[in-house]
Amino acid sequence: MMSGDSQQKVMGPGVSSDLPKLLGQENFALWARRAKAVLKARGVWESVITDQVGMANDQVVGILISSLADQVLDLISEEDSASKLWAELNSLYAA
Repeated sequence: MMSGDSQQKVMGPGVSSDLPKLLGQENFALWARRAKAVLKARGVWESVITDQVGMANDQVVGILISSLADQVLDLISEEDSASKLWAELNSLYAA
């Protein structure tokens, strides 16, 4: 059993879903790179670029929403589409 800081949610072989919290524009570029890498490694990035629905879309939305700081989550619309959520975050925070 793991405890404390050594605890990690593993989503696939060696792929963690733990992303740093997106705080806003100040860390968006690095957060987006990490999020994209995690989603690609999980094999669900296609849901972001093709607006696919289904289990992969739901996984992406869950991963992204869980990595948003409360103040960011308050600013975005309640979105069930991974591609629309990604686009909204980009429009808010990409430089």
